[in-house]
Amino acid sequence: MSLEKLLEKIEEDARAEAEEIMAKARREAEEIRRRGKEEAGRAGENILAAFRERGERERVRMVSAARMENRLAILAAKERILEETLQKTVQAMEEMPREEYRAWLKSILANHAVTGKEEVIPSSFDRELLQDGLLQEINQTIDSMGKRGELRLSTDEAPFKRGVILREGNVYTRLSVESLLREAGERNEEEVLKILFGEGSD
Repeated sequence: MSLEKLLEKIEEDARAEAEEIMAKARREAEEIRRRGKEEAGRAGENILAAFRERGERERVRMVSAARMENRLAILAAKERILEETLQKTVQAMEEMPREEYRAWLKSILANHAVTGKEEVIPSSFDRELLQDGLLQEINQTIDSMGKRGELRLSTDEAPFKRGVILREGNVYTRLSVESLLREAGERNEEEVLKILFGEGSD
């Protein structure tokens, strides 16, 4: 083979090898780009998924907080209405006709006297009723119930508008209009809520 032909062959081989190297490099670059896109896509999806999860957690937290706030607001409103209702009932009791109130007080004392020998500490209003023959009537009623009707009037005065305190030694039983109505409301809270709001307690 002549030198000229040999040089031509070397040149052709070199060109072919260079083209093959270039083609391989292009394929590798394309593969790198493809993999890069895939990885970027996966990373983007992971980021989006993380944001979605975080967003959902935040949404759930905000909804829960709003529900709790709403529930607390409703409970506060119910408590306010219950308290207003109690105070109006207390006022109605305080404005009750004298004879009706007298009968109520008689029933309360007769039914709450445990031994029948307690000391009665009245409010100023109730003292007048008790001194006007009511205490004697109550003692007679207690006697008829099989207990000793020996309630006696204290010189002390109860610190409320209507009602009394029964004292036996160191045991004090508060029988004010407000405390008795509050106690009745607590005992029958579910029924009161049904009447006021058309539902049971939460």
